[in-house]
Amino acid sequence: RKRAVIPSQSCQGHMETSVQSLTGREFP
Repeated sequence: RKRAVIPSQSCQGHMETSVQSLTGREFP
């Protein structure tokens, strides 16, 4: 379960950054 927790956090951070980049580009 510990292994699933680490990737989960990493995925969330990566997704958030991607969304922010897309949002800033679409609606600057």
